[in-house]
Amino acid sequence: MRSITFIVFLFVSSLLFGQAYEAPILHCLQVDATDDVTLTWQAPADPSNDFVEYHIWRKETFFNDDLGTIPNINTTSFIDVGASANEVELYFVEAVYDSAGIEIRVSSELMSTINPSANGFGNRVELDWNTPTNTLLDSIYSVFIVQLNYTGIWESIDTLNYSDTSYVYFSEICPTFPDVDVDIDFRIILLDTFGCTSISVQRDDVTPLFDNNPPTPPVIETVTVDTALQRALICWFPSPEGDVQGYRVLNVLEEEIALTTDPSVISAVDFTSNIVLSSQGYLVVARDTCGGNETSADDGIPHYTMNLDVEFLKCDQNSRLDWNPYVNWEGGVANYVVFGSLDGTALQVLDTIPGDQTTYLHMDVPLDVDYVYMVKAVSINGFKPSISPRTAVFTAYPEVPEFTYLANVNVLGPTSIELKALVEPGAASTRYQFEKLDQFGEQYEPIASFDQSLADNDGFLTAVDLDVRPADRIYDYRVSVIDSCGNVASVSDTSSNVRASISVNSSVRENIVSWNPYVIWDGSVLQYNIYRVENGIAGQLLATVPSNILSYSDVVDSIQDYLGDAQYCYVIEAVESPNSFGLAQFSRSNIICGTQEPIIFIPNAITPNDDGLNDFFTPVAGYYDRIDGYSMQIYDRWGMLVFETDDPFRVWRAEDGDGMVQEGMYIYHIKFRTGDGQQFERYGDITVIIPDSE
Repeated sequence: MRSITFIVFLFVSSLLFGQAYEAPILHCLQVDATDDVTLTWQAPADPSNDFVEYHIWRKETFFNDDLGTIPNINTTSFIDVGASANEVELYFVEAVYDSAGIEIRVSSELMSTINPSANGFGNRVELDWNTPTNTLLDSIYSVFIVQLNYTGIWESIDTLNYSDTSYVYFSEICPTFPDVDVDIDFRIILLDTFGCTSISVQRDDVTPLFDNNPPTPPVIETVTVDTALQRALICWFPSPEGDVQGYRVLNVLEEEIALTTDPSVISAVDFTSNIVLSSQGYLVVARDTCGGNETSADDGIPHYTMNLDVEFLKCDQNSRLDWNPYVNWEGGVANYVVFGSLDGTALQVLDTIPGDQTTYLHMDVPLDVDYVYMVKAVSINGFKPSISPRTAVFTAYPEVPEFTYLANVNVLGPTSIELKALVEPGAASTRYQFEKLDQFGEQYEPIASFDQSLADNDGFLTAVDLDVRPADRIYDYRVSVIDSCGNVASVSDTSSNVRASISVNSSVRENIVSWNPYVIWDGSVLQYNIYRVENGIAGQLLATVPSNILSYSDVVDSIQDYLGDAQYCYVIEAVESPNSFGLAQFSRSNIICGTQEPIIFIPNAITPNDDGLNDFFTPVAGYYDRIDGYSMQIYDRWGMLVFETDDPFRVWRAEDGDGMVQEGMYIYHIKFRTGDGQQFERYGDITVIIPDSE
């Protein structure tokens, strides 16, 4: 279908219906080797879903040629097959919308194919071309890229501003066979951030003529380091021929890294090199003027940068330097000079070593400084020296945690003390050694050692000392920080267990508990709690005393105490005030026990008349835990056994085997042993009074 009139942007829809329709944005025209043209455009936004179809137009002189329609808004490319793009072709893309039954058409800007002309003159080709648009899209890179192809692979040879539409190419191509013409193809490309590329019509069969005499291969003088750029610097001796046009510098993979077009320039910097990470190797080839060849890379001898590796041996406080030897100098290396610089000062010569040695040990390096090293290779034949890249090392000694806090010394049992240390997170290379002062007070001995990684979620490491008698002795503890070199980097505070002791005064039924002060906490001791221990567990809190009170008197004269055990046990708990770590710890002492002397009450008369008062005879004991080996015998005045029992709960009701005894005086003999092993034996008389019955 052809349209005589040119389609223009329509804005009527926005005026009539309040809806402005977007036009497609034509980004790229790409001409292939068969002159087919691929159009690539950006789809318009269609929030109201009114899109109907695209029309693809090629603008002719007197009419517009409708190349086809596309009903899918997401299809954004079209190929104009057989476009005969040897001439400049103009295209635009039209979007058709249905707005409430009214057809609305909006079109992209016109874009033309790029159509270069190429004319060869000996070793020179002159190129001219047109710009594809009058208005440069923001997405289009504002540069043309000139490409050529003579090997079957397109390669970029230059980049020009968008306003530059001509270019002169001086051929660097040498034919494989002498006096044979080389066909060169050219094209122009224009990149677009939309993701497509405009490619011009390809200009074929541009045929310059060349000669075939290569220059003498250049000889590399040195490969070193440009100290300002910290990149590889390649220096060479020039080829002697007068028709040398320039040089190409190649890496050992024969990839070009520098090109010179001035034969007097005999050095180049590899701006892509990373000489700090690895040694880089280079070759140099010469290029002649039109008619000559390029020297073969196979004829050159590669030279390499020196790569310097420095390792700081922190535990020995030495730096070890290693580098690859400088090779392929005629005559070889005379010596290496080692330089060093401390904290940004000028490099100073540290040593000069033989040319066959590529390691050096710098001893007694100061700690915690920036030290920079460099090595210079000196040739035997006086060539320019080669230097390594400067390699810096920070002479850090193993990091030491900022804090190590022995937070708690806590008695667990009669032969165990628990130690808890708060350690700094992240000190992974650090070990923490719990230590105890020996019995002579002379040196600390290790108990246990842990990596920081074994700390719990709260940052605590815990050790248990099982070689202790906390009831007999006060133990001093500390934590030593062992760095990754195995040296003691720091030592924590020293802390001791709380040892409790007891003094029993049975005459007043008093137990006096005493203890030593807890030392040392980051926070001070807030108070001491005194607990009564029952069944091995701290039960009743008897009292809380301030930190300057180190004893407590427990008077056990209540009826509950009298009827209870003779043994009383206690534990002391030291409580820390909140410290700088936001914590408050506690420390418990050993359990200490004291035994009150039992009290025995024996009545001297009974009245067995079942009135509930003094009806039977039995001893009453207090302050004991149990009675063993109990016996009680009752004798009359003539020494005859009246009553006998070994049951401490059986009483005598003034009876013998025949019934109630006669009123009068009787003799008792009582024996027993308390739970703590005390033996008791009592003799005495008991009077039986039989009241008159009413």
